[in-house]
Amino acid sequence: MVFPFMMGNIIITFFFRTENTNRIYFFDLAGATCGIFFSVVTIPLLKTENALLMCIALMSCVGFLFSKKKNKVLRAVFYIFFIICLAAMATNLQWHVLNLEKIARGGRTDRTKDFYSFRKKGLPFLFSRDNLVARVSVYTDYSDEKTRTYDGKLSTEFQWVCFDGDSNDSVNKLDLHVYRNDPRIPFMYFEDGIQYTLFDPPPRVFIIGTSAEGIVKSVKFLVKDVSLIDTVEINPAIVRMMQNELFELSGRAYENVDVKIMDARAYLEHSKEHYDIITMMNTYTVQNIAYFGEPDFIHTRDAIDEYFDHLNDRGFLLLEERDVSTRSRYAIFRLLNNIIYVLDKRGYKEPEKHFLIYNLNVDKAKYRWGWYTFIIVKKTPITASEREYFHRWIDSRNNIEYILKQEKSPDMDLTYIYHTQLEYLFGENIETDYSRFFQSEDRDAFWGKEVRLTTTSDDNPYIFDVFKNRKEIEQLLTILGGICAAILCVAAVIFAVTQRGKPFKSALPFISYFILLGLGYFIIEITLLKLYQCHTGSPTNSLVFVLGGLLLSSGIGSYFSRDYSSKKILWSFLGIVLFSSYHIFANRHLLHLMGVPVWAENLIITVTLFPLGFCMGIPFPFGIEKVKQTFTELHVPVFVAINSLASAFGIALGLYMSVALGFILTSILGVGCYAGALILFVFLVRSG
Repeated sequence: MVFPFMMGNIIITFFFRTENTNRIYFFDLAGATCGIFFSVVTIPLLKTENALLMCIALMSCVGFLFSKKKNKVLRAVFYIFFIICLAAMATNLQWHVLNLEKIARGGRTDRTKDFYSFRKKGLPFLFSRDNLVARVSVYTDYSDEKTRTYDGKLSTEFQWVCFDGDSNDSVNKLDLHVYRNDPRIPFMYFEDGIQYTLFDPPPRVFIIGTSAEGIVKSVKFLVKDVSLIDTVEINPAIVRMMQNELFELSGRAYENVDVKIMDARAYLEHSKEHYDIITMMNTYTVQNIAYFGEPDFIHTRDAIDEYFDHLNDRGFLLLEERDVSTRSRYAIFRLLNNIIYVLDKRGYKEPEKHFLIYNLNVDKAKYRWGWYTFIIVKKTPITASEREYFHRWIDSRNNIEYILKQEKSPDMDLTYIYHTQLEYLFGENIETDYSRFFQSEDRDAFWGKEVRLTTTSDDNPYIFDVFKNRKEIEQLLTILGGICAAILCVAAVIFAVTQRGKPFKSALPFISYFILLGLGYFIIEITLLKLYQCHTGSPTNSLVFVLGGLLLSSGIGSYFSRDYSSKKILWSFLGIVLFSSYHIFANRHLLHLMGVPVWAENLIITVTLFPLGFCMGIPFPFGIEKVKQTFTELHVPVFVAINSLASAFGIALGLYMSVALGFILTSILGVGCYAGALILFVFLVRSG
């Protein structure tokens, strides 16, 4: 990807050097905004690889139109590229020759359940859908291992559903009654011909992350009436598949189920419903709770508090997490600490009375990879009758997994390899890490001083950040920082060699100015994207309304500030400080108080971002025009490169700072970069 971006920057820098920077910067940012809309439309419609082919075709068309007629060879090259890309796209849309499923490797560490391993096994690829959340691909598996269900009648055919190459769910045609002993739902079990349930009347259920089949069938069997089920799923591709291509293959799992395609937090913020069960399973497009990278807003203490607000007094929150590594185990305990924090905040003196915790091992032959931890927490303390029910449920699991396996009847093909292990239930004398955790006086340091179990909030939602030593991020920061510093030195040497009229030290304020602008813009941009993620309803909306709005308004600010004055630049810096502060400290809370629909929130976010983006679009073109006046237009590429290097480093620095300090302090750091640039601006004006 380095080469096309390098070529694009060369083109942009050429126009910065030869034309008015304000106008070119406007067209550049307007083009970037169009690129966001292009991605939103074409990737779901054509898929990523076809969208890229279309981009190449469009660039070839532009090159052909703008190249001189006498340069026949170059025009011929552009023309050939244009024809080849259009032909390749048309061919790929029909026969799927260049599909990523056929050429890419998946991301699983064990390489047994990603689409690369499925190709090696020769499993048939059925279809896929693409979008900006995750690519969804489906494979059919014909297996002699009858381990896919929770009851007697089993099927050897099912479909693996891969999210960005990694299988995170499956579907089959089995009926609802097959799920009457689903170990993921401890609120029902079937024994001796009788169906038992904790809830009478049937519960109202909210499913966060329906995924593919997920637990939809199990919940439908539990409640019997689908009108008692509300669901959300953030990935539109899987919903479209389950309603169309996978509808029959999944045994009509989504039949009569109204799935809202949006973020769970955004949905609950505008909902007045109260539920008996809120489930959180398959809530990741990645492997588990400890996956390094993205912020996790659905497990913060703020999120847990919001879930409790939407639970009835008899209501339970049901969470499933994968205990597959040391980091994931620590992250699960950090999640548990979040829940305990909320219960303490709500005035419950003995939070341990609210919990049932058990492990489910679905593959005993593989150490830890098949371990799932289930945390069931009640809004109010678990009663004696509920505790007695959970005892019977645990006994039923032992009966199914071990006794019936040895004494199975001829009409049942039970080949279970599941193992359910009780980890915690109030009143049980069980020595486990979880029971010791509840008794610990210092839960934050339960696993030692080198492990961080402090609660996570919406300001700092990185639940994977459990180790005091952040070596992964620090390594990324060091490598990227080293590369950027090396290129910066090369740029400085080029400037020193080519500059004749003034000493090198005269360039130092300009170098610092462009470094601060690059850092500040991207740090503020990234933190605002994250801060508004829970309000926009989906990652796609975040790109369109937050990033798109910020880029477009920055371009407009650049265009309308062509006639420079010192006063105008000073006002822009002041505007950045004021409007950034408004978004950091006020706007999100005002949105919550307004209680307007999600679409209106998105519109308000874009409108309120406009003045901030307008001001942020002024300092950079001013600096480039100042370079032309102070030095020569030949030196413009040097300072554009320096700004680009700082922007690249700002992405990694913003990630590190948001993990270490939270979004608010990181945003303040971005504002501080602009404050430093303001000081340099005053110096440049006075010296110029």
